[in-house]
Amino acid sequence: MNLRRLTFANLLVQAAIIVTGVTVRVTGSGLGCPTWPQCVPGSYTPTVQQAQSWHKYVEFGNRTLTFALTAVAIATFVAVLRQRPNDRASRMLAAVPFVGTFAQALLGGVTVLTGLNPFTVMAHFLVSIAIVAGAHALWVRISGTPEIRVREQMLLDVGSRLLVALATLVIVLGTIVTGSGPHSGDAERPARLGFDPQLMSWIHADAVWLTGGLVLSLWAYARWSLRNPILERVGNVGVLAERELQRLEPVAQRSRVMVAECSRVCSDRRRASLLGRLRRVPTPAARGPSGPC
Repeated sequence: MNLRRLTFANLLVQAAIIVTGVTVRVTGSGLGCPTWPQCVPGSYTPTVQQAQSWHKYVEFGNRTLTFALTAVAIATFVAVLRQRPNDRASRMLAAVPFVGTFAQALLGGVTVLTGLNPFTVMAHFLVSIAIVAGAHALWVRISGTPEIRVREQMLLDVGSRLLVALATLVIVLGTIVTGSGPHSGDAERPARLGFDPQLMSWIHADAVWLTGGLVLSLWAYARWSLRNPILERVGNVGVLAERELQRLEPVAQRSRVMVAECSRVCSDRRRASLLGRLRRVPTPAARGPSGPC
């Protein structure tokens, strides 16, 4: 199979299980299968006798998708090893969903067995985000999609790094908001992390607004800088200065070599001149008698 298509399929299924996991959360189906690895004691599939009504099918569907993830992750990892044996970065990226899928299966089991402990639920979601990031990086690398390089402009470089940090903060705060409210298997249960759900929701919303504002600012600056060369030069001043210093480095090196060579030549000439003068000085015997003595 085409490696580019395979890596895209890997990315697609990794993102799909986040959607099904969210469906489990918002429908209150977190304990639709109250045990693990079985759905109910004695059966790996939902049974008619279960008290969880239709929630069991939502949770079971989410679990079933794990098999598709595992198959695609293994196929992707093996394909990368065969087609890119010397590409260490691709092998490392392919290992992220490969190892992460198995880790997620175990973590999901721990989440169920601990009664949807908020910390395990948070970790379960955050690991999925990390896996999707790795799968996306692998797809970009394999498909040859041009990477967006913003190092040519310092303001965009700093802004993009800040954007990644803010986006990560938004995701983490979102898991804290979820953990501060009732869990997905019992809507009547009070807050679990000890934080005020309303306060945490406000903080999360503020972070989202800040992230959105930064996105619009970076977009506007990028568009404006392309149309205004002066603004682009201001943003590039540090990079340009560094480039000029690098360009002048060979000249400086040649200058140092020339100075050293001139010093050596001048020293040789002074030494030769001194030896010449010494040779021209007559000895006492050659001068003859020095006086009446």
